[in-house]
Amino acid sequence: MKPKNVLFISNIKLDNPMRGTPLRIYKFILNIKKENNVWVSSQTNHKDFGDQYFEIPKVNLIKKFLFFHKIIKENKIDIVISATGTSIKL
Repeated sequence: MKPKNVLFISNIKLDNPMRGTPLRIYKFILNIKKENNVWVSSQTNHKDFGDQYFEIPKVNLIKKFLFFHKIIKENKIDIVISATGTSIKL
C-alpha cells in the first residue's frame, strides 16, 4: 500500500510526553509514521517530528482554518487526524 500524507493536529503539548494523554498521542503518531508521511501540528514540538512540525497558531478561527488549508494543499495531505483534550460539564 502506498504511504499516505497525514496531518495530525492536537492541542496537547507533545514536547515531553511522559505519561497519560501526551504519551498515548506521541506513540500513536510514531506508529502512523512507520508506514506514512506524517506532519504534526500541536502546541509544542518533539524532536522526533523534525521539520514536519507546525506550531498551532494563536490566531482567530478563520486564520487558523486558512493556516491548515495551506498546509494541506502544499503537502498534498490525504488524511487529517485530530486529537484534542475535552471536558464534559454536567
